[in-house]
Amino acid sequence: MPRTPFPLVPSEDLPHGWAAPAVTAQARSLARELLALSDRSGARRAAAAARRLRQECADAASLPYGEDARASRGNLDNDRFFGVLRVRGDARTVLLGSTAQAYAELLDELAAAGSALERSTLDELGRGLGELVAAVTGEPSSVLPTPRGVSCPRAATDRPLRRWRRGHHLFLVLLQGLAVTTGGLTSALDGPRTGSDRTGTDRARRPVRGYEARGWARLITLLRASSAALSFTGDFAGLDYRTHVRPLMSDPVVPGGMTGLDLRDHACLLDRLRDLGTALVRNPPPDEESARRPALLCEVLTEVYEDHGRVCARFVGEDRTSLIADSGPPAVTALRRMATARLHLLPGPHHDGPAGAGPGERTRPAADGPDDGDAGPEQAR
Repeated sequence: MPRTPFPLVPSEDLPHGWAAPAVTAQARSLARELLALSDRSGARRAAAAARRLRQECADAASLPYGEDARASRGNLDNDRFFGVLRVRGDARTVLLGSTAQAYAELLDELAAAGSALERSTLDELGRGLGELVAAVTGEPSSVLPTPRGVSCPRAATDRPLRRWRRGHHLFLVLLQGLAVTTGGLTSALDGPRTGSDRTGTDRARRPVRGYEARGWARLITLLRASSAALSFTGDFAGLDYRTHVRPLMSDPVVPGGMTGLDLRDHACLLDRLRDLGTALVRNPPPDEESARRPALLCEVLTEVYEDHGRVCARFVGEDRTSLIADSGPPAVTALRRMATARLHLLPGPHHDGPAGAGPGERTRPAADGPDDGDAGPEQAR
């Protein structure tokens, strides 16, 4: 297990939106220093800045959560495997510290073993991490530098389990950032409209706050970064996954095996996407430009699932089932079905809407049930 616990608040305790930051003045100053880094800063300076920010947040904010009746056995299995410590404290401060920790780990990995990923993929990851730091602190966003050494397959092979765990740390903070951002969009859609609301004409002329461009751009940036994080997580040989990683997530090491569907942070995001879809139905876009924002989200979701499907196929093959599936479709097929189900959480031209569901009614797609296996966008296990 990782030597340093990776603190996160329970996902159920995440706020719905990025309200005024509650982080300390010192944490905000250190975050500003981190966001000012450039490619010329160097990996050592960047890692030192990230660790100072992490320590400030750790000193300011958290205590172990203790027993949590909301956590299932599968939730706890995932937390133990990835070294996650659920804590009490200000959720934004905890998330800021964990983002800094995940970034420092990313820099360590890039220095030790390099990466075979495209430069653009690493840039997406740095952009998402910078966006997350900016969201918590209220500072202007930037792309955090991701300098890498020459790709060293032998070094990556020596530590595939460390790469797998550290990559998931990146994914987890981005999941929490996505959940907070999605919750904020839903709250804005269902909240008061801007300006006068006296007549239907007034309502039609004034955009709903939930369609403002900034929140949707942040959501898409974080979503693309989550895909980049999973690509980084799987940036080692498929053989090493099958021999060094997968067995530690299977019987008898983990009774019953592990499933990515038990990542409670991913489940929280899905719940909030479902709520966002309902709010979009209740509050149709006021103009064509506003309508393009949720449509773009659906396009990016499709791209993300396609990227994750390729990672899954490389690790488990096109025909192999998931860790916990005794039978059923191959993991890659289950992932494709799940992608369709996720897209149906949001209204749009990709489907005709759930049968019998009127505005504001919730539905749960049949494909989003226990038969999905565990090859969701969260991982190919």
